[in-house]
Amino acid sequence: MLLRCARFEDHPGPIEVGSTACVALIRGNQIIVGNAGDCRCVLSRNRQAIVLTTDHKPSVLDERQRILNAGHFVEVTQGVSRVDNEIAVSRSIGDMRYKSNIALPPALQALTCAPEIRSENITDDAEFLVMACDGVWEIVENQGFIDYIHELLADVGSEPGGDL
Repeated sequence: MLLRCARFEDHPGPIEVGSTACVALIRGNQIIVGNAGDCRCVLSRNRQAIVLTTDHKPSVLDERQRILNAGHFVEVTQGVSRVDNEIAVSRSIGDMRYKSNIALPPALQALTCAPEIRSENITDDAEFLVMACDGVWEIVENQGFIDYIHELLADVGSEPGGDL
């Protein structure tokens, strides 16, 4: 018996769907983080939360200006800024309907997939990285999450000692 979960033609593809992305590369004594969207990477350094990414939201001034310049609008509904009153991020992979202005290069479209890249040195006080999507960061603060992980690690007796 052949089971089919879905048929290809049932899915509109990247015109209607997209994803945010956050990646980290540890190379030598550096952490290199790339981010597009509202995923976030936070480093615990000496028990302090160090945010290594920017949440790419339509409410961020530079992001909002790019969206407006591309011919779209930003509307705030129930405290959330959305592009064309629909999508609540300003960078993503996919979501091609927001990237269709033929007069503009990819980096200047309403939504762009261009990541923001940041590099941070790994020092003896660097303990661990946390990478999570907006679903986590909407309910917990950066420092609160770092504190929580330290508590969990202390409970199991494996408090980090400076090794990433």
